[in-house]
Amino acid sequence: MKKRPLIAVALLYVAGILLAQLRIPLLPLFAIAFALMALFIVWTAARPFVLAVLIVLAGWLNLAQRTAILSPRDLRTVVTNTEQLATVRGKLIETPYHRVHEIKDKVIWSSMARIQVSAIRLADSNWQPADGEIITSTKEFLPDKFFAGQIVEVSGVLSRSRGPLAEGLFNYRKFLANQGIYHQMEVKAVSDWRIISSPAQPPMADRFCAWARKTLALGLPVEDESLRLEWALSLGWKAALTEEVSEPFVRAATYHIFAVDGLRIAIVSGILLALFRALGVPRAWCGLLTVPFLCFYAAMTGWPASAIRAIVMITVIFGGWAMKRPSDLVNSLFMAALIIVVCEPRQLFQAGFQLSFFVVLCIILILPFFNRIGELVLRTDPMLPETLQSGWQIFWRIPARWVIDLFLASVAAWLGSIPLVVWYFHVFTPVSGPANLIAVPLCGLVLICNMASLFFALWLPFFTVLFNNAG
Repeated sequence: MKKRPLIAVALLYVAGILLAQLRIPLLPLFAIAFALMALFIVWTAARPFVLAVLIVLAGWLNLAQRTAILSPRDLRTVVTNTEQLATVRGKLIETPYHRVHEIKDKVIWSSMARIQVSAIRLADSNWQPADGEIITSTKEFLPDKFFAGQIVEVSGVLSRSRGPLAEGLFNYRKFLANQGIYHQMEVKAVSDWRIISSPAQPPMADRFCAWARKTLALGLPVEDESLRLEWALSLGWKAALTEEVSEPFVRAATYHIFAVDGLRIAIVSGILLALFRALGVPRAWCGLLTVPFLCFYAAMTGWPASAIRAIVMITVIFGGWAMKRPSDLVNSLFMAALIIVVCEPRQLFQAGFQLSFFVVLCIILILPFFNRIGELVLRTDPMLPETLQSGWQIFWRIPARWVIDLFLASVAAWLGSIPLVVWYFHVFTPVSGPANLIAVPLCGLVLICNMASLFFALWLPFFTVLFNNAG
């Protein structure tokens, strides 16, 4: 633990988040916390124990104060009926995102949006102040004039989030509650939306993603499923990932390639490091130059938790390169987890967060053992000099090592994901290793093509078209 101090800190903080499910009033918790802080100051001998309890209380209070009803304006207090007509006014937290469905060869679009409510008007009543977040679902495509930061007014059917259709199925109510959302609104049409006030232009992330989608489509004849999957792979654009499209990837355990997670960050890092090394940049500077690009990429795709985790870990590793100091992967992983749950403790209950961290932890712990197996497979006669080994042994050693390492890493990740995938998705897929052996290199090649396309778009459009077709 002395070499990995953040493991204990993260586990204590997580224990506090889990204890927050007890729903103890906030006032006694704060009183206990202040009393322990005073005890920490005056009782030197007990400081290690008191500090541990304070860390637990910090996690407990962080989640409890986010989920407790602290104001009479809370939507959970204002909206008492199960389902009713309402008009809400508030701020668009994020730009509406879209889903596309194909029913009987007909393309149907729907739009989802999150709104921070400031006022509400229920049926046959006047406007009243309210505070809370809702998610809206519109049965049409919301145009680009709606984007994050606008004050909007929306009318529809407001209700508490719906629970699972049957026991054991996906619990949408719990999923939204873990994001601090307790109500949803069904909106019939775009005409039920009205913009009250708006910033001068959309957020930078929206403008970049719109430009990038347009750029990646240059030179291609139509906007087809392949192009949409490229957008999903490179930009985190989820509209293409319908149930029909997603199901084969889920069953083959390759759906993770569409998430901006550790794999994506690792591939992008590898591309940038290879480019900087080819330009003759020293290794320490390569790492320092790569981190801003990774942060920009994560910002443009919405700062997903898995990307934050990967960037924190990579930053620690690159910092070790720059300072010529070794880094510990497990300690870095727990530091990344701690940063995320301190900023948003409800992330702990998200399936994506749990999969991301548990899979990476299993890779770190299991892969060294698997690597020893790989060394046994590739081991040559130690008494035979390399100059006397056959040509095919020397030629195939590097690609064989690469394939075996990739396969073993995929198997380690698969072993780590089995419990959570079975629990959340009720799927068990034994083909993860071979499938990812094909999917991950192809994912890397597509990302290389798309990054090159965006790089050349401003001054050499011919190469953009060439890389778009290659992708």
